[in-house]
Amino acid sequence: MASAYAFTTPIGIAIGMGIRLTYDPNSQKALISAGVFDSVSAGLLIYAGMVELLAHDFIHGEMRTAPKRQVYLAVGCLLVGCALMSLLGRWA
Repeated sequence: MASAYAFTTPIGIAIGMGIRLTYDPNSQKALISAGVFDSVSAGLLIYAGMVELLAHDFIHGEMRTAPKRQVYLAVGCLLVGCALMSLLGRWA
């Protein structure tokens, strides 16, 4: 992975420097590309958060044997946190 990073990063920088004068960030193609890449990134983060982190806590962790009240409180806190992060994402 370090070798791949060491080779692809300078190539990407060179490509970026080569097209910087012809690139129009407000063109339709640029906006669609940015939207697609942003949505893929968001999808990966949602997957990592929901499947890797929450599944481990709620299915395999101590929440599995916790009282229902504690589980409901944890899920409620999770939803409040999601709402606050959505608000922050919308604002930023």
